[in-house]
Amino acid sequence: MPYGGRNPLYFAFHESSYASGHATRWSAERVEPADFAADPTLFTGEHIRRDWADTVPALRPWRDVALQLAEHEWPRIYDAAAVQASGAVGAAAVYVNDVYVPFEFSMETARLLPGVHTWVTSEHEHNGLRAGDVLPRLIDLANSRRVR
Repeated sequence: MPYGGRNPLYFAFHESSYASGHATRWSAERVEPADFAADPTLFTGEHIRRDWADTVPALRPWRDVALQLAEHEWPRIYDAAAVQASGAVGAAAVYVNDVYVPFEFSMETARLLPGVHTWVTSEHEHNGLRAGDVLPRLIDLANSRRVR
């Protein structure tokens, strides 16, 4: 993600999506093991780095907002009762081998959303929407044209 800066909103908001009840203060950067910080060839997943605001030209316009969001004390974002009461309908892909989202977390959330049909698959991983026929399948599932 970082070196082209093609997803500036992802850069600005990604860490805050985990900030239920606290500020992130660049948490991924703070807890990163030293050997990973020293070797850019090691896999760090979806971690966001503060210095990208200065080193990636496409992200520079987002610098101030990203810095402010990192210091923002977020309210509690995730509330199982609110999710369950949402009445959400639709479909969701649950990737068995997702390297970012543990399968158990996805299924725990899915159980809270009886109106959301799940497609549990090992055919794709985290980036299924970009890598295959996932979106048409989910649309069909959401519209009851498929059952799984």
